[in-house]
Amino acid sequence: RAGGGAGALSLRRLAVWLAEPLQRMRAVAVAADAVAGQKGGALAAALHALTRHGDPAVTALHSRLTRQVCVPLFAMLGRWLYEGELHDPQGEFFVVANPAAEEEELWYSKYR
Repeated sequence: RAGGGAGALSLRRLAVWLAEPLQRMRAVAVAADAVAGQKGGALAAALHALTRHGDPAVTALHSRLTRQVCVPLFAMLGRWLYEGELHDPQGEFFVVANPAAEEEELWYSKYR
């Protein structure tokens, strides 16, 4: 609103309104820097390390990010454990399939 009334926008009011979004943006920037170049389990572990923070809001944000990152990893793990299929198009899983494994040696040499 224009004017100098009680509801007018001031620098102080703007700073108060922007404080929480700026804090979240800083936390996201810290997370992005911490996981740069990581993928798969290493990315999840790096994000999880950020959840040990003194600010509950930052901890909640990093915990939410960690849970979301783990969804596809848990799906791959479940599919591998329960169905015996390794579907990892991005090469993020900690197990690698050996398609050249012979049937007699499947148990010992199918996965590395």
